[in-house]
Amino acid sequence: MEWSLVSIIILTYNQISYTKQCLESLFENTSIVKTPFEVIVVDNGSTDGTSEYLKTLEKKNQITLVLNKDNRGFPAANNQAIAYAKGEYVCLLNNDTILTKGWLEKLLRAIKSDHTLGAVGPYTSHSSGYQKVTPPPPYKGNTELSEYAARFSAEEKYVDFLVFFCCLIKRKVWDELGGLDESFGIGCFEDNLFCYQLLKKGYRMKVAGDCFLHHYGSKTFLG
Repeated sequence: MEWSLVSIIILTYNQISYTKQCLESLFENTSIVKTPFEVIVVDNGSTDGTSEYLKTLEKKNQITLVLNKDNRGFPAANNQAIAYAKGEYVCLLNNDTILTKGWLEKLLRAIKSDHTLGAVGPYTSHSSGYQKVTPPPPYKGNTELSEYAARFSAEEKYVDFLVFFCCLIKRKVWDELGGLDESFGIGCFEDNLFCYQLLKKGYRMKVAGDCFLHHYGSKTFLG
């Protein structure tokens, strides 16, 4: 399969321990050879050392860093990040996720399996909608998570909604829809509206049956 550049966008607002877990798992489990990617991080005015940590990654050329003085919210900050994105695909990723081996490769394979797809997402431990695995997965710790994800297999299904804790979207679809609606402020339901608009344009969405990642759930939002 021919790979294309993916722009991975992560927003941060404090919660430094989750951000570190997320980025460490990303760099460990994402092959830039198999799946070329760039990482764009927008920090929404963190005060817990997050911005200082991110600056160290920027110096190593591991990320492109955008620093906001205050919290612009989920829709506006993601739209802001798009200005820096060079990829044919955009992946919105929450900073309270732990990625598993080959996750991006699996999402790319899914979205390229059907030309009508505009977006795809993974299964996870914590989510609303169609993507939450029930009963809760039994793994404890990263080693068991990796083993669980490696053998994970579920229904690959078309859906009418994807949660944006991790969502791979074609850049042309993002541009066609004009990004996320910033009238939602800090955030909530902008992903619902985006998915509704995507369907109205004639695109489809799918959950990738072989892709599982851990999601703590709303840690930054609650913080």
